[in-house]
Amino acid sequence: MPDTILSASPDTLARPVQSQSRLPPGTFELGLVLAGAVSAGAYTAGALDFLIEAMDEWEAAKAAGQPVPPHQVRLTAISGASAGAMCGAILAAALPRRFPPVSLKAPAPGGTGNPLFDTWVDGPDIRDFLDTSDLESGTLQSVLNTERLGHLVDAALNARGKPEADRKWVLDPLRLRLSVANLRGIPYGVDLAGAQAQVQGLLVHADHMAFSLVRNALPAEGDVVLRPPAVASEAGWKTLGQAALASGAFPVALRARALERALGALRVRKVIVPGDGVPGSPWEVPRAIDFNPRWPANEPDPGQFLCVDGGTMNNEPLELCRQAMLANPVQRMTRLGAEADRALLMIDPFPDPVRLGPAAETASLPQVLAALISAWKMQCRLSAVDVSLALSDDAYSRYLLAPQRNDNRGGEGGPLAAGGLGAFLGFFHRDFRSHDYLLGRRNCQQLLRLHFALPTENDLFSLWPPGLKDSWASDAEQRQDLAERWRGKSHLPIIPLVGSAAVPQPLPDWPAGRLRPESLGEPIEARLDKVFQVLLAQLQLGWLPHQGARSIWWWERRRLRDAAVEAIRNTLKAKSL
Repeated sequence: MPDTILSASPDTLARPVQSQSRLPPGTFELGLVLAGAVSAGAYTAGALDFLIEAMDEWEAAKAAGQPVPPHQVRLTAISGASAGAMCGAILAAALPRRFPPVSLKAPAPGGTGNPLFDTWVDGPDIRDFLDTSDLESGTLQSVLNTERLGHLVDAALNARGKPEADRKWVLDPLRLRLSVANLRGIPYGVDLAGAQAQVQGLLVHADHMAFSLVRNALPAEGDVVLRPPAVASEAGWKTLGQAALASGAFPVALRARALERALGALRVRKVIVPGDGVPGSPWEVPRAIDFNPRWPANEPDPGQFLCVDGGTMNNEPLELCRQAMLANPVQRMTRLGAEADRALLMIDPFPDPVRLGPAAETASLPQVLAALISAWKMQCRLSAVDVSLALSDDAYSRYLLAPQRNDNRGGEGGPLAAGGLGAFLGFFHRDFRSHDYLLGRRNCQQLLRLHFALPTENDLFSLWPPGLKDSWASDAEQRQDLAERWRGKSHLPIIPLVGSAAVPQPLPDWPAGRLRPESLGEPIEARLDKVFQVLLAQLQLGWLPHQGARSIWWWERRRLRDAAVEAIRNTLKAKSL
């Protein structure tokens, strides 16, 4: 049963944010929600690269006394799932140090010093995943080889030899939340009233790991502490790297990861119970309730638990970020444009095409199973409430960044080169990933210039000197669709673009004709054959079934290889790649 209840008074709920603000007037708080996207994480990485450049250039202009907007923006919290969690972990390690943005075109392979680019564009490749060295021990843990991923994460987190950056626009502490699917589960019990007392056992598998990036402030209670500079072997950063790999462990395809956590860390988690709105009722207003686990008496502490892809449970961990931004989790961010002083920016590549499922009872069992998997995946993305708020003309607490090209390239898989083969297509060629990275930069610039804005009457702009508002409102006013959306109201940018961030980011060339599918036939067959051999040995069948399986495989393996190559070819054709 609940141990602690935190309630909000009706007066507090009427003005949900201002009374909770931890920062001085004229400051806007930003939370980043980084969705799962498999290889389209390159798009998220590119968007983050531009966001950092924009904030750095603006802060440098203010420090130099240039006539730029004087208000403040502070990055308060980050949440991520799957590829978004890996981007969030890299970002946490990268923010305390300087690195060059990858601005107008992708450089040649060889390392740029930019951890976002080097990890996502020069990093994971399909040939690394098809390598068979991980199977030499005779143990099968995943269909694909994940050893390269571990090396990439270690390299991204290891900041030795890098000059530090004092980014005052990053709040101290910066809170980070990475969603994971906890296969062990967290046990909860619910006491049921009745003639005989009963306890209903529950296991919760939608889990997350909590971190605080700290310079001088105190970390949030229950968080793993990250102190810069990042060093991959240091305890906190090592846990972050493992959590990022766990959140990105696509089920079956990539290896599951074990995490470790003190059991007491779960006691600070809150469950939000809506109010009933009845005056005088003890449940009139929302409550945050501590819902403590009921561990077995012999449960070790700290406890270890096996995890797979956080996107299987919570692919858009918006609520994790929202709660990390508020001192009292029962409160809501104000959505009024004139009063908003914080918002969530969701970066969501949505790399796969959307197809409706079957409608008739005549659907076959394979069709039903495929539709079930698709439904499960879609329900883990965004709730209808979150989508509605992000797209609402009147809600200023949530903004959405999603891929766009103005030439309709990409076919049914959308404008990302990664949009195919279950969003794994980006891993098949470096040029696919570099395209998506640069498109992320371009789209982020367009969002900040045209959409990430507030009405001019917002208090955020009260310190602007006379005449400055007119010059900075021009971009949005030139767009008829924005004028209609905002009903003629003048808006100003939350993050103004100055210096190099104001240089237009070009639309990257569509990377057509870069991949020859037949070149992958041999490594695909080698991987399939080795996976089969190890799996067959682990099954320990009798002699006759063993020989029968080997005989069938001898005839089928090339057919499977050819089918895989043909699937790649068809996907490239559908996407004009």
